Amino acid sequence: MTMKTIFLFGDSITYGSWDMVSSGWASRLRNHLDLINKSPTYYLYALGIPGETSGGLRARFEPEFLARQRSDDDSYTIVLACGANDATWLNGEGRFKVSKEDYITNMRAVIRQAKQYTKDIYSLNITPVNEKFSAEFKGKDKKCMNEYVNTYNLALSELCEVENVEIIDIHSVFKDLGANDLLTTDGLHPNAGGHEVIADTVISKLVVS
Repeated sequence: MTMKTIFLFGDSITYGSWDMVSSGWASRLRNHLDLINKSPTYYLYALGIPGETSGGLRARFEPEFLARQRSDDDSYTIVLACGANDATWLNGEGRFKVSKEDYITNMRAVIRQAKQYTKDIYSLNITPVNEKFSAEFKGKDKKCMNEYVNTYNLALSELCEVENVEIIDIHSVFKDLGANDLLTTDGLHPNAGGHEVIADTVISKLVVS
């Protein structure tokens, strides 16, 4: 029997924060796989950490992957979803949490680690934000603006083009559907409907049917 393992690496959005209906897009993808899990057989590891940055992902990618690598797998798919925390501006420090340059350096390193194990690599870009809430996070000395998201997304797109990694353009899908309606009241995380949109988009890209 053919085996295929899908790895999802990301932050709180991959973790499933704020989806009180189905625990996030990764969980929705897992549910889809369970429904069709006949042949080939799919395994899915959702490895999202709230607050994750590209630096943290770079440090943990290979150990996390190797700990779950199976001797009977025929192929791997790796999906990366990281950048929203990097692109957050820290008001008190006058800087981004992770600079654009360091973000790209880290993501390049992760992609090249992933290429040791598979060519089947995808990267989600960063979803839009609702600046009504994200321009100043309540009780926190930081903010995230669509201008920042666009800058980091452009840099990620350029990197993925060079590295021959396909972008799953969640950002455009959200904008086309009305991003604010798909976000929670923190202005950053998708609501249940937003997670459903991400799951459907990822499923269509991975041709998991």
